[in-house]
Amino acid sequence: GQLLMSNVERIEVIQGPMSVAYGSDALAGVINIITRKEKKPFSINAGGQYESIGRYNFDLTASKRIGSRHQVTAGGGRNQFVGWGPVTTMRSYDDDTIYHKRGYQFKPNEQYMANAAYSYTAPSGFNLRFASDYMHEKVTAKGGLAAWDPYQGAYTFDDYLRTRRSMNRLSLNGKLGKTGTWQSQNGYMLYYRTRNNYVKNMVTLSEELNKATGSQDTSSFSDVYARGAYSNNHGRLEYTIGYDVNLQYAYSLKVNGKEKDIQDYAAYANVSYNLVKDKLKLQGGLRGAYNTVYNIPLLPSINLLYTPTENVQLRASYAEGYRAPTLKELYLSFIDMNHEIVGNANLKPENSRHIQLSGSYQVYEEKNDYLQFTLTGFYNNVFNLITLAPLRPEDPSSIEYTYANVSHQENVLGTLQADGQYSNLHYQVGYTFLHNIGDPGMSNSNFNASEANATLQYVWKKPGIGFNTFYKISGKRPYMRAQIDGSATFDGVQDMYHMMDLSIEKKFLERKLQVIVGVKNVFDFQRPTVRNSTAGGGGTHGTSSGTAAFLPRSIFTAIRFSIN
Repeated sequence: GQLLMSNVERIEVIQGPMSVAYGSDALAGVINIITRKEKKPFSINAGGQYESIGRYNFDLTASKRIGSRHQVTAGGGRNQFVGWGPVTTMRSYDDDTIYHKRGYQFKPNEQYMANAAYSYTAPSGFNLRFASDYMHEKVTAKGGLAAWDPYQGAYTFDDYLRTRRSMNRLSLNGKLGKTGTWQSQNGYMLYYRTRNNYVKNMVTLSEELNKATGSQDTSSFSDVYARGAYSNNHGRLEYTIGYDVNLQYAYSLKVNGKEKDIQDYAAYANVSYNLVKDKLKLQGGLRGAYNTVYNIPLLPSINLLYTPTENVQLRASYAEGYRAPTLKELYLSFIDMNHEIVGNANLKPENSRHIQLSGSYQVYEEKNDYLQFTLTGFYNNVFNLITLAPLRPEDPSSIEYTYANVSHQENVLGTLQADGQYSNLHYQVGYTFLHNIGDPGMSNSNFNASEANATLQYVWKKPGIGFNTFYKISGKRPYMRAQIDGSATFDGVQDMYHMMDLSIEKKFLERKLQVIVGVKNVFDFQRPTVRNSTAGGGGTHGTSSGTAAFLPRSIFTAIRFSIN
């Protein structure tokens, strides 16, 4: 929600435990957001999007190659959301007068974004790249009627939250020696947010800063990271050695002592060997780290890849993970258009063990047509899992969450996916089943849950029109709430729901102009129903709506124009 998506080329998902190479946040895998790296002599890309719920976005990017070794790119955009919420009312406790709420459930926000990049390719092939992204956001959170004063009339409290986020990256990649490669990524990120709370007189419409203690806040979080890795091979032996440094600094009026920092220094190595050439590969890894706040154990991993035929791949892996809370999870109160997440200073670090087994079988491949099945099984054993839990689950309109620890979560997960193409139809269909093994100290933690999804893309070649469908159905599952001691527990059942998005696209002017029209949330599903559970486990009593989850059904249209 705070990235200029027109600057994103693709998103890669690496599945499985990656703690050795990536550290704290890579227990289940890694999501890489790959930004565009223009190489053409000159290009301009512009786009705009309108959505019927009140979203207006536009962006513009230009790139120019200078000589044969330099590339410069710059762009920017503006996103605006006017806010949305159901028509709700509140009742006065004094005289039963009904007042309309002023605030939106999904808060209005306005963003201005900019990015710039410079790339240099040396004669040796080494590539140096600097990229910077900047975002300024304003979120407006208007309050409901706070009180009635016989002398001043009705008044309320309004919040204005302004955020500045700057992400700066410097990378250096290339060959080192005859067969070796070097990759390094370094960056500095700044998150700066101010919260101004005003007292607004609903009779005169005048407003002034709230002078109460804690009503105003300034918070800044900065991160410095440096990653480097050298890879090489000798015959059947391949290895990677690297370092990973992450420094986090926080300043906030809500932080005890106003300033906090966490520093993490790590070194890691991955070594793989082809036991049977082109058939069986074994890889082992080890990560050691020093953290200035938490004690981090050595993290091992082992992976096995067996390829009996060209159409079959079998994988097995074991890894241990460790996840230290970030400063934002500990101390930041993050508020945007549809989140109110409060930090939790009592969080404990996670420890985990993971096993993954998977197999893929390519049924056939003929020109562009193919069909492939992938079956994957996971076993996860996590202590002190850090998760989001609602602060006020009894309030159907609340979007307030906090981070909390689940003392012990052990589960088995299985996924089956079919991916293929037949003529002009590309399809991806998947099913996931989860069995959560209950913690004796937590009620209602032994449960099953499932999810199915399908993505269909069809191209009608003669008129050049593309049809896209995305569908997901989420089965019944437990519902979690935060406890006063910083932990979380399953305290309800969230009923099944399903979602669908549809879109149609066509390109004009020799594919320079692309127009997309679609519908989001076709079934107009907005929030799952949550039923409260009894402490004894299993039974239910009462029914209420769950916290807001999705915006209502909307029609959108987007247009993109490219000159290359």
